[in-house]
Amino acid sequence: RKNILIPNQNYRCDVYVQFYDLDKEQGGTRSGAGGTINTSDIFLLETAIRDFDKTNVRSSKKNTEDDDIVVSFVNNTNAEFWEQRGELVKKYETTMDENGKYMYFPWEEQSFEFPITMHNMLKQWHSIDSAWNHMEKVSQQFGRKYDRVAMLRNDVLFVTPIDIYETEQGIWDHKNKFAVVPIFAGYPVNDRLMYGPYDAVKVWSTQRFPRVEEHVETFPQPGYKMHPERFLNHTILTSIQYDLRVPVRTNPDICFLRARADESVWISDCNSTDNGSTRGFEGKNVKKLVEQVLGNGRRCVRTELRPRIIHAHCPVAGLASINATVTLRDRVEDLFWS
Repeated sequence: RKNILIPNQNYRCDVYVQFYDLDKEQGGTRSGAGGTINTSDIFLLETAIRDFDKTNVRSSKKNTEDDDIVVSFVNNTNAEFWEQRGELVKKYETTMDENGKYMYFPWEEQSFEFPITMHNMLKQWHSIDSAWNHMEKVSQQFGRKYDRVAMLRNDVLFVTPIDIYETEQGIWDHKNKFAVVPIFAGYPVNDRLMYGPYDAVKVWSTQRFPRVEEHVETFPQPGYKMHPERFLNHTILTSIQYDLRVPVRTNPDICFLRARADESVWISDCNSTDNGSTRGFEGKNVKKLVEQVLGNGRRCVRTELRPRIIHAHCPVAGLASINATVTLRDRVEDLFWS
């Protein structure tokens, strides 16, 4: 509400949400300790959005029922993912180059665990693509056309305001000329969010699978061929900037933290001396900020998960709120605004 709905209330964005129909997340991976997933809680999002729109926007304008915003959901299952992408996944995880090394799997990236990390990456690509396709299908049914779009994850906790027309604090892209990504987690770029002109975000959302072969052929670093951020930087953002002629800006003022099914938040996400930090987050007490955003007296315990990864465990302990339920206990992948 505070960091997404309020900053964008005047745009009255339609919302399209994709999520995986899962009931638990396994531990022992980059996702933390694992835990139960209450997937149905994602539908609380529609109630929150419509209540906010009715109370804060429609009440101040002469709107009719035809002016209602669109809130639409699409879900996928693991079985559907493997049916649609299984052959590609097999190719990506088994094909070797002339030196007997994996051609696609980024074997030089130490944080990648074979094959689970690639599986999770491809599921994320699949969900982003699914969200976009669902938006196009439903928007046609309602006769909607969009100029500016934001692709936001919903397995995160937003701790700073995000205005989808703001390229950095106090600077707005009212002419809709720029695509925007966060400055933090630049490996070498952040692949967790983009907003900007419709055509630019469409490439970001739908062109990863179609451009894999082009990327593998042209990317010069063996061992990092399908590294997600390098792929995005070398192939996807290059296409946006040179083919579409849409400049990509990094916003230094936004931060959101990955949330996991074990009720933890990765509070080191936006602060890195090596890979970019959100402005003002150097030395910031992010655990305290998380507690303030969650509200309701929530208290978090700070723990080092592994080198450079600090998380805060924030159990519900009987306290419930829209923020806590939707953001911390769900592993829905993408919240799509347009």
